[in-house]
Amino acid sequence: EAENASEALSKNSELMNKVIDAIKKLGLEDRELKTTTLSIYPQYFYPTDKPPVLTGYKAVNTITVTTKKLEIVGLLIDTAVANGINRIDGVWFSVSNELMNGTKLTLISMAVEDAKRKAEAALEPLDMSITGVKSVEVVDVSGYGVIQYESLSVVSATTPILPGEAEITVTVHVVFYIG
Repeated sequence: EAENASEALSKNSELMNKVIDAIKKLGLEDRELKTTTLSIYPQYFYPTDKPPVLTGYKAVNTITVTTKKLEIVGLLIDTAVANGINRIDGVWFSVSNELMNGTKLTLISMAVEDAKRKAEAALEPLDMSITGVKSVEVVDVSGYGVIQYESLSVVSATTPILPGEAEITVTVHVVFYIG
């Protein structure tokens, strides 16, 4: 908190520059950091039966860190807090679009091959075979890894961050012509 908005912004900028410098020393690049909010709020005291009294100003700055370096996430949080960050809104994990799309294409191919093998196995005792494909429908349902928390202890160890597993699911419906 500061007497005026300019002072609040200046104090906040000094703190955020310190934090950004510290976390960049962990190997983060500028492209992995993004300012998502910067707000300056007047602060008031609300005495009983009297109008509010302006007590100062508060600046709030939110940065988002997006990185593929999962091994440093716990250290990143510890470093940010050690350098003055007093609020962390959450940790999210997701699969990159490149990996997601490549995996889906592989899964679609595998699912179609599996459908064909199963259809051929079902048709063999009937002395029939697949003569063509009437339709193929791909149902795309993908989930993302859920963060799992362990109790955080006040020791010098790095904050444990466990990304869990991501599940990518693709369902393929194939209708074959048989003869």
